[in-house]
Amino acid sequence: LTALISLVWLAVAAGVAVAQEKALPLKQQLVGTWTLVDVYFEWQDGRRTQPYGPNVKGRLVLDQNGLFGFQVIGADRPKFKSSNRREGTPEENATVVRMTESFFGTYSLNDADQTITLQLDRAMFPNWDGTDRKYRVVFKGGEILTVGPPTPSATGSYIPNQLWKRPK
Repeated sequence: LTALISLVWLAVAAGVAVAQEKALPLKQQLVGTWTLVDVYFEWQDGRRTQPYGPNVKGRLVLDQNGLFGFQVIGADRPKFKSSNRREGTPEENATVVRMTESFFGTYSLNDADQTITLQLDRAMFPNWDGTDRKYRVVFKGGEILTVGPPTPSATGSYIPNQLWKRPK
């Protein structure tokens, strides 16, 4: 009986914790530093691919004043033959561009639809300078999954996903 009561109590406590997590405004849940766990694309045909490869690294920093920084770097980047980053071969530079994503700017949050919109001041990919990127935010036990855009039509035939956690 004691074990059964304990299990019921744990289930109720877990339910309350989940309800509290969802009840908090997004700003209270998101402000701070996040470490990237994974980036993957979900394709319309059901495939899942990792555009930066396995063991991707990254940081997302959201400050209290609405500023953010975002970096994603693939793990399997070959070293340049030259030790000077400005003297990479065309192939080396192309690989770096494919395996890296970085931008910064300001952000806004929408509690009603659980989204974050990143207003990019500057991006590694110059076509994104001055643009907005909107992501749906899903909380999973202390981690966040950002999914955006919500439909494959905006990206072609896949939905990009990012999984972040707080650094330890």
